[in-house]
Amino acid sequence: MKIRNGFVSNSSSSSFVLAVKGNTDKMPIKITIEADLSEYVEETFKTVEEAKKYYEEEHEIDINDSDENADYLKVIKYIKEGKTVLIIHASDDSGDPIETFLCDNGLNRNVKLDKNIEIIEGKGGY
Repeated sequence: MKIRNGFVSNSSSSSFVLAVKGNTDKMPIKITIEADLSEYVEETFKTVEEAKKYYEEEHEIDINDSDENADYLKVIKYIKEGKTVLIIHASDDSGDPIETFLCDNGLNRNVKLDKNIEIIEGKGGY
């Protein structure tokens, strides 16, 4: 029986014992987590006017400046196709493991999305 003296925390840990046949240099696994991205949406645009206001006021971007407006133009393209554009902000200090994952990894080819969802910008890490 183990007895612990001193500080006791609420943290937990796990140990794993594996038996591997062959090379152990790489041991890929597939972990699937399902999350609802709607929980992380901070801005929604359905019109060009909404997007223009966001980029000009929130990001102080001159939408007429070709050096600054690339993201804005991408968003406008999708709105003109009749799509709703969502802005998701993710932080690694929120305490939410899904948000931390999104912050660190972004939305990339390893994330499976519904066929109706397209990634306009999906970089993680900063």
